[in-house]
Amino acid sequence: MKNTIAKSAPFSIISAPDIKDLADVNYWIFDIDDTLYPKSSGLDKLIQDSITRHICLYLGIGEDEARELCVDYYHQYGSTICGLMKTTDIKPRKFVREVHQNLDLSCIKPNPRLDKALSKLHGRKYVFTNGSYCHGLRICKKLGIEKNIDGFFGAQSTNFIPKPDPRAFKEFFVRYQINPEEAIFFDDSFKNLAAIHKMGTKTVWIAESQQELDNYKILPPYVDYATADITSWLEELVC
Repeated sequence: MKNTIAKSAPFSIISAPDIKDLADVNYWIFDIDDTLYPKSSGLDKLIQDSITRHICLYLGIGEDEARELCVDYYHQYGSTICGLMKTTDIKPRKFVREVHQNLDLSCIKPNPRLDKALSKLHGRKYVFTNGSYCHGLRICKKLGIEKNIDGFFGAQSTNFIPKPDPRAFKEFFVRYQINPEEAIFFDDSFKNLAAIHKMGTKTVWIAESQQELDNYKILPPYVDYATADITSWLEELVC
């Protein structure tokens, strides 16, 4: 299939996923942003703009300084909110809630194909986001897939310890009593995939575009599958 790469150590070759290869998977875990919907939607920019505005208001600084702070905190602490918690007396639950609750989600369209594919997967399905779990729920409702999701796990669930910190993944597995070796995880971040793969979980990298996917002739060993179209990937799996 055009949009899917399966790992064949040490190289990666183009092929369709095979449900037989995933017979031992009982738990399907999905990142939200730029994973269950494409980065091309533009929501990522709206989220970053909202974070920047709230930092400007909270710290009384300019927009450019706030954006630089976001980048610095992401690289140093793993997330903006984690950095703010380390350096200020911010109330993280209030901040995360306010950043996400008024986002204009009109750019996210219903995806009945994704909903149908998820409904055919055996096992339980979860979303795991570094944003608020309410954000995850809102996105899933916009996509029309919320009835096929068994649990929403967000920043509040880990006391704001973000992916790819192993503690975040361990908290998730303990919460839902999941054996990591029976799970598969979908995410657009290589760092997140690398961390959870060490725990025995299969991984699927969601590329930003087909062009980005085509640029990778060899994928890191912690990427088991890759696709630029999660809907088609799942459809191919369950058809």
